[in-house]
Amino acid sequence: MLAAHVAAFEIGRQARQPVVWVAGLLFFGFAVLLMSDDGFLGSPELRRNAPIEVAKALLILGVLYVFVSVALAGEAALRDIRSGFEPLVRATSSRRFTRLLGRFVGMQIVAGGLFLVVASGLLAGAVAPWVEPTAIGPFDWPAIGLAVIVVGLPAVTTPAAVFFALAAWLRSITAVYVALIVGIMILLILPGMMKQAGLPWMEVAATIEPFGMVAFLHDIRFLEPGGNLFHAFQSGLLIVNRVVGLGLSAAMLGLAFLLERREDEARLPPRQDPADAAVQPRLATASRRFGPAAAVLQFLARLRLETRLLLRSPSLIILAGLLLVCAILDLWSHNSLAGTPSLPATRVMADGVRSWLGMLSLIVTAFYAGEIVWRERDRRVDELIDSTPTPDAVILGAKIAAVASVLLILLSTGVLAVMVVQLGKRYFDATPDQYVALIIAPAFLQMVFLGAFSITAAALAPNRFAAWGLTAALLTLSVVAEVMGFAHPLYDFAATPYPTLSEMNPDGDGSKGFIWLSTYWTLWGALLLFGAWLFWRRGRAGPSKALLAQARRRLAGPGGAIAGVLAAATLAVGGYVFMNTNVWAWWATDHEIEAFQADCERDLAPYLDRPEPAIVDMVMKVDIAPSRTRLTAEGVYVIENRTGGPLAQVRLQLPSDADEVRVSVSGARSVLRRETCGLDVLAFDTPLRPGERRRLTFRTEIAPRGFGSSQNRVVRNGTFVDSHELAPVVGVTRRDFLTDADDRRRQGLEPEAPMLEPDAPGARDRNYLRADLAPLDITISTDADQVPVAPGRPVSDVRKDGRRTIRYVSRQPIRTFFSVQSARYEVRRVPHGPVDVAVFFHPGHGRNVDRMIAAMKGGLDVYQREFGPYQFDYLRIVEFPAYGDYGQAFAGTIPISENAGFIADLRSAGNFDYVTNLVLHEVAHQWWAHQVIGADAKGALLLSEGLAEYSAAMAQGRLQGDLQGGRAIDQSWLEYRKGRAERREDEPRLLRVERQAYVAYHRAAVTLAHVRVTIGEAALHRALRRFRDDHAFRAAPYPTSDDLLAVILEETPPKARAKVRALFERVEEPVGIGFAPAAKPSELK
Repeated sequence: MLAAHVAAFEIGRQARQPVVWVAGLLFFGFAVLLMSDDGFLGSPELRRNAPIEVAKALLILGVLYVFVSVALAGEAALRDIRSGFEPLVRATSSRRFTRLLGRFVGMQIVAGGLFLVVASGLLAGAVAPWVEPTAIGPFDWPAIGLAVIVVGLPAVTTPAAVFFALAAWLRSITAVYVALIVGIMILLILPGMMKQAGLPWMEVAATIEPFGMVAFLHDIRFLEPGGNLFHAFQSGLLIVNRVVGLGLSAAMLGLAFLLERREDEARLPPRQDPADAAVQPRLATASRRFGPAAAVLQFLARLRLETRLLLRSPSLIILAGLLLVCAILDLWSHNSLAGTPSLPATRVMADGVRSWLGMLSLIVTAFYAGEIVWRERDRRVDELIDSTPTPDAVILGAKIAAVASVLLILLSTGVLAVMVVQLGKRYFDATPDQYVALIIAPAFLQMVFLGAFSITAAALAPNRFAAWGLTAALLTLSVVAEVMGFAHPLYDFAATPYPTLSEMNPDGDGSKGFIWLSTYWTLWGALLLFGAWLFWRRGRAGPSKALLAQARRRLAGPGGAIAGVLAAATLAVGGYVFMNTNVWAWWATDHEIEAFQADCERDLAPYLDRPEPAIVDMVMKVDIAPSRTRLTAEGVYVIENRTGGPLAQVRLQLPSDADEVRVSVSGARSVLRRETCGLDVLAFDTPLRPGERRRLTFRTEIAPRGFGSSQNRVVRNGTFVDSHELAPVVGVTRRDFLTDADDRRRQGLEPEAPMLEPDAPGARDRNYLRADLAPLDITISTDADQVPVAPGRPVSDVRKDGRRTIRYVSRQPIRTFFSVQSARYEVRRVPHGPVDVAVFFHPGHGRNVDRMIAAMKGGLDVYQREFGPYQFDYLRIVEFPAYGDYGQAFAGTIPISENAGFIADLRSAGNFDYVTNLVLHEVAHQWWAHQVIGADAKGALLLSEGLAEYSAAMAQGRLQGDLQGGRAIDQSWLEYRKGRAERREDEPRLLRVERQAYVAYHRAAVTLAHVRVTIGEAALHRALRRFRDDHAFRAAPYPTSDDLLAVILEETPPKARAKVRALFERVEEPVGIGFAPAAKPSELK
């Protein structure tokens, strides 16, 4: 009965705390926002209140709610200790077990009940008047109840039990908050780490992870939209995780109830020797000095004290040690693909560290700011310290340095983890200064403002909990601003864009935007710390008027000048940032960009699918100035009317990111121009007759525009632009149209029109890239130490006046969609018959170049034997900076990111060779897209991406054995299942795929592998070769997916035709399949 009374008292006590209701109100509002805002839950196919979406929301709320749980648990377990009443309570007849049990039960009831109130915000959000009715469907109450019981409540009660047990056992609120930080560290690191480590380790992590997030993600990874939660949880790991969590909580509570630390029991002081007592010490005469030299000595003394206390702090030692272990485990498999890791290049490791170290540092900095500022008050020596003649600036400065030391210790731990991983993998590519430049300095600069804010909040707030609440509110506002789409680096410190790291182009866009923005927020931090000094309390808290009077006195002295200098510097730097983001560049919120795209679509849509002339010849000159990140292109396209009828107009879509575009067409004048949307409509003076030609002349300039535009195409080393960024496109395309159904509905647009059916009128008149075939003569000029690269054969190479100019000529017509690149390349060439095979790569990135060359040579051999001859006498791979993780196929030229293959670690023979697979895929596009290209109709991507993905797996099997080919197909099957589970719309039939990559790439590869097993490789490849022979290098009418299926069915035995047709026309999920017909079934089957 006593436990019940204690529990009731605890419930009443906690329920009367204002902080409980404030936290509940904030989280309730966040729950309403989760359900009512368009950016969080639901999809065009799935309503926001679907059970799976509610479960996701409950898990998010449960993880964030942990900050409330730790406060409730710490308050319940340590109230007697912190209030000083523990000796009195011990003197009563109540048993410790009974008291703790009652408080634990009461705390859990409050925590669980408050969470249910918070979760009801999801229901309030669903019925909010501003929510569109179509976004909310019927409530599946049994499934939602299951989500609350299995997903939501355990995410609250299990951490609360652990925190309560730790607080009761260790009798330390600091230990509880360290446990919270450790839990957050695990939450940040574990999901990504287990994803890289593979399924078996992911299952282990899902079982023991305290919040259940890994288990939840594991159970729903293949659950389709609208899938049954009962089935997912019944056979999944979340139930196991909850049982393990319950057992762990019970064990820890048992230890807390059985074990008790008594550090405050009375201890008799050691007896003093009378002889010692008789000795009277001689006191030296003290001289009182209060000048700058004394202040420096005082600061050094305070700094030594603060540093010594920090370095002896068990909590910091534990955090740094756990951080080191977790970081090593995470970085060991960071950036892996299909189980194959990347080399631990410092740039890659820095990217991996910052992905979670930033958030962890934010939390730890805020926590230790409160701890360090409130240390004297907690130990009740603050009045003694305040009575000394130590200036406030000295005390505050030492605490600032201590907080900075915490941050530097964490960042140095991250660097140590990187070095351990590099040592373990026997790969070093950095000097100590690069570790500082790539990891410590950028992260530290990002943390400066938050550290200053945390110190100021701790100094001015009435207690550390209020200070932490203020810091949490700041972070919450930043997150909301980012999600709602109105974050701006001038008023949101977290919106400062972090530069993308690249070994090819370490200078980024050259604008130093990160440095300027970091300086801006550092100045704001300095102003906050100056405010903390103005209102720094000494002694017992006095009236606010006394603090205001103190601030006025300090501003009247040198402090006023300091404040003026800081304010002027902040305004000056802020003005420069504003010019760069809002004047020289165009900075817009997400909502403004969305509205802009909608307005442009209204302007462009009337001109879609109009008959247009074709490009039949291209001559271009491109001048690149890498040091100034500027590019100028001039050229002439010859256009010809091949439509069969007269044309009164030609519509041009201009490069959207160019600073200046000038176009003219001989015998035509502009009748409508929309500069902002890149539209120019020109009317011919006399209609363009069939077969008649005209000259299209253009000039384009790309120049730096501040650092708000994130321009990373024209850079100091590694420029990579395509022809659509250099020259106008003939005809209007949907490339900049809104595609998300919710976005379109918000902007008052009709649902996006689907692509044409293959048999629709006009469907075969254009290919899906809107790229004709034409010869190219292009001259590129760049700095003398760089190599310019474009499609075609180099016919001249001139170095003069610090410039290098190469002219490339392609007599063989190429698609009018091509690339231009320039960098300080090392080149490795190997002749392969009549084809010059080459790789242009950044010096130091040559580890996998021979593998790429072997893949190109092998791909040429296999594809020419199976599908037909290769059309060029050159084939090149050209590296570009790590601003993307992809490869792209242009005519005989394949740009590949430094992130996509150049740093893959293939030293272990058991790893999947995704480098060879990627190269083979892009080489296959020389047949499937550059020889045969699909009509602008449904199914077009099957003819390019689908055939290229299958061809790559087939060629890899030929070159490296069926095991590697089978792993490629297995990977496609796995990616297809993941894409199917994550889709936001109905899955289309493969024969009618539009933009769905998981179908066009991965289902297509698996389907064609099934066809290969069903009818035999020889029959399938005969069909593909016939298809290529019938449609290669042809203009309209372009082929469709129906044509491909028809030729495959012609090679299929009659009894198997129904099965083959079903693979293309039905949506049922195919089973996994190894590549070779006689191969052992794959592990994923």
